[in-house]
Amino acid sequence: MHLIKNFIMVCFISFSTVSFGAEFPTGNYKGIGFLVEKGSMKITEADMSIHESQLTITKKGESKVAFKVSVKMQRYPNTPIKNDSRYDVYSVKWDSKNSGSLVNNNKKYSGDKSTFVLEGRKLTVKSWISRNQLFETHVYEKQ
Repeated sequence: MHLIKNFIMVCFISFSTVSFGAEFPTGNYKGIGFLVEKGSMKITEADMSIHESQLTITKKGESKVAFKVSVKMQRYPNTPIKNDSRYDVYSVKWDSKNSGSLVNNNKKYSGDKSTFVLEGRKLTVKSWISRNQLFETHVYEKQ
């Protein structure tokens, strides 16, 4: 009986890994929206004069992906345009076949918490940014 329970448990774990251990999609994505929330303050792409972003996702090993984000933004016309980029490596933890969490491998960002949802060609990443005490949601579409 004990062997049967162990066998069932191994099968369940294997099935869970196959079901939720999907391959995180790689490639190029265009930013199609964002939301920054801090208390009652909310800023979206509609509040910007210019907002363009690109995300490139590459596989970095078993259950790890690298995000390279490039952003061009301007809050108001006739103000300086800001160009920024960032590179992060995340461990992917699946909760279902199309959602889960991203754990930043850089200890500097260990307080940040991110989740993702994949819907067709769309990727939504929602993050709690600990050092700024705010939520950021970014929406991308695969190119």
